[in-house]
Amino acid sequence: MTNRLQTFVKDVYHRNVTWNNLRPVWGSESFEVTFRGEKISFCYDSKAESGDLMKYWNYCLHVLGNEAEGYFQKYTPRKAETVIDAGANFGAISVYLSRLVGSSGKVLAFEPDPANRLTLNRNLKLNNCTNVEVLDVAVFDYEGKIPFTSAGSDSHFSLNGSLEVQASSLDVECAIRGISPQDVSFIKMDIEGAEIEAIEGAKRLLIRGKPHLAIASYHERNGEKTHVYLENRLKDWGYKVETDFPRHLTTWASK
Repeated sequence: MTNRLQTFVKDVYHRNVTWNNLRPVWGSESFEVTFRGEKISFCYDSKAESGDLMKYWNYCLHVLGNEAEGYFQKYTPRKAETVIDAGANFGAISVYLSRLVGSSGKVLAFEPDPANRLTLNRNLKLNNCTNVEVLDVAVFDYEGKIPFTSAGSDSHFSLNGSLEVQASSLDVECAIRGISPQDVSFIKMDIEGAEIEAIEGAKRLLIRGKPHLAIASYHERNGEKTHVYLENRLKDWGYKVETDFPRHLTTWASK
């Protein structure tokens, strides 16, 4: 399996991601990569078909080699900071953020999809990320139940969704935990189009605080990519805004 994976990886290698190994971990198996100098392990079911493993491996490298590279082009969190991962998915970014902020820092990881959250929690445990709090809510502009479609990395808010998940706002969730707007240094967001509602639900945090933002903004709402709305709204709140990184269109903002 190792040789097959190493051969496969040659086609999906990215400059910030390197192959390390494949080894058994607590009854399952895991592979490990190094991203920007930080080792990150990913677990998977040892009974999985090899084709499924290849897809999972490819997706992990895609997230780290494409998406994550864009998120951290403008700002990299530091030790002891409080950061937010909205749309944590299977945990690649959450683990990396955990490494960056260290034991004196804190990561709030939002993931409403039950299947994604299961893998997220396994990967956090595997990587000993004790400074990450996982929240099983969708980041939105109000508290309540919303319809939701579970589709792996494409899970999203949908009026036709087959699930109902709990939604809440960043303003509310931070206030519950005693986290002030000034405490939050960085917010990464990839929530499949709901970023418009999410920033409205973080109005207090964004106006009173000065977090650096990295938001996936290639999603379309009413025929227009969400970066257009984000740019206008964030500029109204005093942010310098830039959208770029065509591989995974990202809007960065800071004060």
